Amino acid sequence: MASLNDWTKKFGHSVLQNLVSYLLTHNTATQSFTVDSNANDVETDNAGLVFISGIPYVTAADTAYDISGESPYADWAVSTSYTTMGTASEVTVDGRHFACISAHTSSSTSSGSASDKPLYGSNWRTYWRELDFWAEKAVGDTLTSGEVAYYLACCLYDGTLRLFKAYQYGGVFGTAHASATVCIPAYDATRYCPVGLLKITSAGGGFIVGTTSTAGVSVFSDIIGPVLPDPICLDKN
Repeated sequence: MASLNDWTKKFGHSVLQNLVSYLLTHNTATQSFTVDSNANDVETDNAGLVFISGIPYVTAADTAYDISGESPYADWAVSTSYTTMGTASEVTVDGRHFACISAHTSSSTSSGSASDKPLYGSNWRTYWRELDFWAEKAVGDTLTSGEVAYYLACCLYDGTLRLFKAYQYGGVFGTAHASATVCIPAYDATRYCPVGLLKITSAGGGFIVGTTSTAGVSVFSDIIGPVLPDPICLDKN
């Protein structure tokens, strides 16, 4: 069963520039969010316009980018072409997350002598920046029978969708509750634009995000207008 604390991250006042970018992150009313042709995944339509850090991007139909095949923050790998946008622009090293700031092909060695490996290389900051906060990926998340969960779908520069875990506050976690508030996770607003929320109520036998068919068990909410961090995510210290 999913739990609240293991994937909730806090916003801090020290990253004010990222909070400001939320003010510039919004969708137009033409965006929509639905199940794609293979039923296990979600997509946007081909009429959507999203703004990422204030820059407009037209999103194409997302059928080429099934969420079951997407793995945000893959481990850094040797001899790999990395870009500053799209699916090949983010990696994980030692549990910390990095975004590519200069397109390059990584070193052919994974040892500490790899000059471009985040945290280890002598000039890794030329190619990467560490993310101050991030949302946890949803694909592979398992719900037990009867459990309720919410997920935030975000669009990347190239139209690729990422599905992140959202959560409820003020109710019983994992159970539908009339007074509960669905909170937006701490995604990186400089790289993603939220396009919708997906609610899944697991039927008998359980549900695995990206594997079990979303047909018949999903409720979509298109997100229109500025998307701000939920106050619950603010670190007051």
